Amino acid sequence: TSAKVVAAIDMTGKEWTPIEGFAHAFDGGNFEIKGLTAPLFGENVVATISNLSVEANIVESANGKVGLIARSLAVAGDKVGTIFNCSAKGSIVYKNSGLQVNANYDLINVGGLVGGVYGGSVSSSESSVDVSIVTAGPEAEENVYTPCIGGVVGYACERDGKLPKIAENTNNGVVAWDDNSGSKKVTPYIGGVAGYLTAGLFSDNVNTGELYIQEKMYDLDWGGVIGASAVAVE
Repeated sequence: TSAKVVAAIDMTGKEWTPIEGFAHAFDGGNFEIKGLTAPLFGENVVATISNLSVEANIVESANGKVGLIARSLAVAGDKVGTIFNCSAKGSIVYKNSGLQVNANYDLINVGGLVGGVYGGSVSSSESSVDVSIVTAGPEAEENVYTPCIGGVVGYACERDGKLPKIAENTNNGVVAWDDNSGSKKVTPYIGGVAGYLTAGLFSDNVNTGELYIQEKMYDLDWGGVIGASAVAVE
């Protein structure tokens, strides 16, 4: 079973609930879906999404995985979540309370196209999305969280033996980290294309967008293309 867009779609003024666990081929037909205020797809997408343009402006505070096209890509058996030849424009503002307690990288993953890539692939795609995390909350010892933020992908890791692939993508949007919580236990990973990659392939990606990082005494990993990587960046 597959789906193909056959005309441009305008969702302006309409409510949208992200499609969860999508497992079929989705061909955008080189058309645009615009006017969204939530990700097109939800978590654990194990389909190939291709030839699609998305325009959206999203403000989130509850779900820690956010991207204009999908919250997260995953794997299921021989199916691998894939974004290929897609583009996105608009904005994401993730408003974090500053009170979440978790040092897991899965906590907050925000990317222009997709928040988390768990064994999946993002290639030959472009983001013109302004991505920002805005944190506000009282200073407290329990303010421990590890946000990963990137212009294209927030966080990528291995899943069920499948390695992520982030290749030949371009980011043109602004990536911003604006933390007013006062916590000194935040460990953000911030990159023009991707925030943090723990395994897999990262090659031939380009960032033309700006990074904005509020100056505070964090254990901070950031870079023009990738914030931090456990593997070689090509």
